[in-house]
Amino acid sequence: MNNRDEAVQTLQTMIGGGDVTEDEMVANAIDAVEVSKLIESEGTIESLVKAQGFEDCVAYLDGETAKVVVKTEGLDKAQAASIKEIILGESEVSVENIRIFEVK
Repeated sequence: MNNRDEAVQTLQTMIGGGDVTEDEMVANAIDAVEVSKLIESEGTIESLVKAQGFEDCVAYLDGETAKVVVKTEGLDKAQAASIKEIILGESEVSVENIRIFEVK
């Protein structure tokens, strides 16, 4: 199962099923929309970072923080700044809540 299928399954589970009131269903739908926006932003961030020449990238957003793991032999300040700019452009996370992790 790919990430998109997993996301759809998670969203379907969040929206309904079982005995939920109409208000709960509306609240769940709003939550599902927020989660889907975060998932979409994560994918965009990953694509844009890879387009900067990194072999691989995984992004995680939770609405308040951003964590990005990039595959690199060493990240310089300009590259880190570029990644932060991508995140700032694709999310509403403040710069102090961005964490970039390097893996080889």
